[in-house]
Amino acid sequence: MAKSNTAEELKDALDKEKQYIEDRYTQVLDTLEYERDRIQNELRREFRTARRYVRANPEIGVGAAFASGILVGVLLSVMYKK
Repeated sequence: MAKSNTAEELKDALDKEKQYIEDRYTQVLDTLEYERDRIQNELRREFRTARRYVRANPEIGVGAAFASGILVGVLLSVMYKK
């Protein structure tokens, strides 16, 4: 009788833990989906803002691209010299 009672208690405890883990897993998935959507929307807004700025100020965009290219070139040449 004692074994049966202990086995039932163990089974109940395991079922509760399984349910808790499933609930937490669902909560984590929901949170991750929410954060993914929030970040995607934020990136879209920032991209649109940057695109409007570059269209309004093309000379600054070209200058920034040129300066970035020079910087990357210098960094690569320093890396390959070592």
